[in-house]
Amino acid sequence: MRDPVIVASGHTYDRNSISQWINSGHHTCPKSGQTLIHMALIPNYALKSLVHQWCQENNIPVIECASSSSSDLERCNSKRKFENAVDHISATKVAMDAVKMTAEFLVGKLAMGSPHIQRQAAYELRLLAKTGMDNRRIIAEAGAIPFLVTLLNFP
Repeated sequence: MRDPVIVASGHTYDRNSISQWINSGHHTCPKSGQTLIHMALIPNYALKSLVHQWCQENNIPVIECASSSSSDLERCNSKRKFENAVDHISATKVAMDAVKMTAEFLVGKLAMGSPHIQRQAAYELRLLAKTGMDNRRIIAEAGAIPFLVTLLNFP
């Protein structure tokens, strides 16, 4: 695996393989069958680092680019840095959009659901809020706070 990426289901795949899967019209995770809420491919830097470390420890060459000339290697490295930056920017935007849609959906459950559905939505919002300050802001902007306060008054 040369370029591991994470899809919306949380599973990691090689970028080329999952790109072919998605480009062939699939909108599900090959492993779980779960429908992907977005098609962003988020670089899995931790796994990539582990793969490189394992290759070094086992004397296996890590080939980043097929070309061997220094100018081609510089161009390849610049291209990879640009692609990673674009991936990060687009993945961040897509992730924020997904959080916003999720928060709005859960606020709808808080507003219109049965007490059981409201408790479940509050639980899911709690999990979402624990994953980042931006998520907490998005949840508040979606209008969750008045509904959550109301839930605190129930026995």
